[in-house]
Amino acid sequence: MVTDHKQRRIVWGKEGKSAETLLSFFKELGPEGCKRIKAVTIDMSQAYINAVKEAVPDAQLVFDRFHVQALVSAAVDETRRDEWQRLRRLADKQAAMAIKHTRWALLKKPWNLTPKEQAKLSSLQETNSPLYRAYLLKESFSDILDRLQPNVVKDKLQGWLAWASRSRLPAFIRVGRTIREHLNDIVAYIRWRLTNGVVEGLGNKARLATRRAYGFHSAAAAIAMIMLCCTGLDLQPVTKWLSS
Repeated sequence: MVTDHKQRRIVWGKEGKSAETLLSFFKELGPEGCKRIKAVTIDMSQAYINAVKEAVPDAQLVFDRFHVQALVSAAVDETRRDEWQRLRRLADKQAAMAIKHTRWALLKKPWNLTPKEQAKLSSLQETNSPLYRAYLLKESFSDILDRLQPNVVKDKLQGWLAWASRSRLPAFIRVGRTIREHLNDIVAYIRWRLTNGVVEGLGNKARLATRRAYGFHSAAAAIAMIMLCCTGLDLQPVTKWLSS
């Protein structure tokens, strides 16, 4: 499914999720239509990246902020699991218990923490410095993307990447490489302020439309229902009044 950010509606859909599927949208749109596209929001699927760069090379790729933050949050959770396994191998029960039930405390926003979760985080600085370091990396990354100046964000992210690369946390070293590879397209979010929020919202509406029909026998039928419900069509069927 392809969504128009300005009109906030789905404009195209087709069965499949490969680069070829997405390229067929640009082919249908035509050269003149492609030239009018200024920015494309997308996740980090390499297939879609390749398709967009091939079809609209002059358009700005904008990686969805929340997808990028999800990668960093996943790195925190991976670090937590790694630390749990390391401490279990060392038979250090006290240190292992210190990080038990810390998953949501590590992933939540600070203002959403319960007093018990706040206490857990406070103790991590002394009981497990690698995991606390992962938490600080996650929070600082989110704070950087809250800023409004693209040049400042880029400079701050480069500093963050240097920190991640020397953090001695394998999960953050890997995610740092991914962010470095796509740095300009991540910073583009600051300039364009576009996310996949509209896309996700319409995707939920589309899934509701398909469930409401208790399933379809073909992709074409499902797409037709989605187009009816999510494209802003204003249908005014002719009504024949019958006189008695």
